[in-house]
Amino acid sequence: MDHLKHLSLNNNYDFKVTIEIDGTGYAGTLQLSQSVCILKIFGEVHENRKCPLPFDDIASLSCNGFSDSFHLQGLRFSSGGLRHISYFPEHVRFFEYEFEVDFVLFIPLTQGSTFRVKVISVFSNVFGEWIGHTHLQQKILERYHTQRTIEFGSENTEELRVVVNQDQYLIVKYNPSHEGDGIRDYTIGMSYHPSVDLCLSETINPDSIFDVYESIYSLVAFFVGGDFEVEKILLNVECDGFNYGSMVSVTPTTPCGVAGDQ
Repeated sequence: MDHLKHLSLNNNYDFKVTIEIDGTGYAGTLQLSQSVCILKIFGEVHENRKCPLPFDDIASLSCNGFSDSFHLQGLRFSSGGLRHISYFPEHVRFFEYEFEVDFVLFIPLTQGSTFRVKVISVFSNVFGEWIGHTHLQQKILERYHTQRTIEFGSENTEELRVVVNQDQYLIVKYNPSHEGDGIRDYTIGMSYHPSVDLCLSETINPDSIFDVYESIYSLVAFFVGGDFEVEKILLNVECDGFNYGSMVSVTPTTPCGVAGDQ
């Protein structure tokens, strides 16, 4: 599998992960789909290695893939237990946990557990219908056709900016990007999908993201006139003091939307 920058819930994913609990590493698998996200943790139990978790629900947990990290919230224990493997010369048992997960943050960085969030960007096809045709869209197209660049600057891509809470801003903007590679797929051009962004006055930790996302969703649903399908949610994050830009994919498995590819 190529190195992923973000996830699409139009696809199914199976990741082999490790989970570190109290300084001890455990093996697991993380299965992601549009309908359900499942984390399994398993391993042996013996004199020097205990069961890492209670057989119960967990508020949050982080795990690592080969070159990626995942922050999971709302882990609901669905099945699991212990069974004996051997009694002699050492008493060895095998444990397995299975959790259904409400909310997954995908971070294409192995140090993802230390990141904090600055901007939350929500993408949906319904935003284009809500915005309609504007003069700014025409300017973006004209500039691309005359200068062949997608480097516009934020002041030239923002359709709307509203102060929502002191220094927090809700922004409706376009996200220019190259479309196709010209040679391999015989396509070249530009896309500029709209997003609704919440720029936070202070960075927040991963455990707060879902509550903030639900607030954005409720506000935008009021604007567009009802529930809508979310294609993708990206986060602008800081990790160990560095700004990594929009590199985190949010996968909510609640009815209010799904994350996807652009």
